[in-house]
Amino acid sequence: MISHTLKNKSVLKRIAEEWLNYLLSNESQLYMARQRGLPPTVFTVKSFFTPEEIASFHLDNIDYYKKQRILWPILGKTARKGIKRLWNKAMQQRQTKAP
Repeated sequence: MISHTLKNKSVLKRIAEEWLNYLLSNESQLYMARQRGLPPTVFTVKSFFTPEEIASFHLDNIDYYKKQRILWPILGKTARKGIKRLWNKAMQQRQTKAP
């Protein structure tokens, strides 16, 4: 998605890629887990966690994520347009009701 959207904007593409790399870094993953309580996105940080943290985030049981996490399906173009129309309608109604 980034490559396609920013294909003619090399500086912005590089910035976006570096941001993603940072978000997936050990430093960021540990912060998000310890300070925000979010499970890590990458399992390579498992070695940095305590046994209690590993248990609380189910890092010792990959099947937990397969069975307990529901990922959003990839939406087709028609569904995305429909959601966008609903969003725009909600924003219009919100603006007309605002004091």
